[in-house]
Amino acid sequence: MASLIDRIRRRWPRRPLAIDKARSALERRTIDSIQAATFRYTYKGYPFIKNPFEIALYTRLLDRERPRTIVEIGSAGGGGAVWLASQMSALGVDAKVISVDILRQRNVKEPNVRFIRGDVHQLGASTLPALLDDAERPFLVIDDGPHTFDGVLASLEFFHGYLRSGEYMVVEDGIVKDMRMVEFENGPNRAVAAFLAAHPGEYETDRSYCNFYGQNVTWATNGYLRKV
Repeated sequence: MASLIDRIRRRWPRRPLAIDKARSALERRTIDSIQAATFRYTYKGYPFIKNPFEIALYTRLLDRERPRTIVEIGSAGGGGAVWLASQMSALGVDAKVISVDILRQRNVKEPNVRFIRGDVHQLGASTLPALLDDAERPFLVIDDGPHTFDGVLASLEFFHGYLRSGEYMVVEDGIVKDMRMVEFENGPNRAVAAFLAAHPGEYETDRSYCNFYGQNVTWATNGYLRKV
């Protein structure tokens, strides 16, 4: 029997970028300027590849939702996971951050942060399920992985089996479409749309985050998803 992801992929073919509605109100040159600066940003000496809108929006989300377990897909230089742990500590919340990447990050040692190896297409084969079985609630999931349709969709479907009502998944970098990075084939936005179509009424796009600074003035365009 074909998997759910295979069935979704067949029913949701590749679509031209021009007809997709997940546009940001930001102009292309502004996006490019912000992105260039983002790659120069650090936190505690670690690369921290987060744009200023997400830094502010995550600060708001963490304060409001107080997650006890944060799962990050895509470790990069480790700064994102360290910053998330620091934010929760500042809020007085005893939270754990689990950061998953195809290449395990071994150079960052910080309290309440655990780096593990895992392939976004096969998260069930990693140590993540065992860690989640004993993890504290609420959960927050951040997908900042390969930005491909298959990768994001696999991530969303995996975490669908774990999330409870009121918990969030954030899919980053739908902005690659506005950057005209065609090699990603608009993967994040397409995957989010396909996932929501496959689970009608089970999730909502939280516009209080996506549109906080204006229409999709975020790198996670249409990507703040709350389980109903």
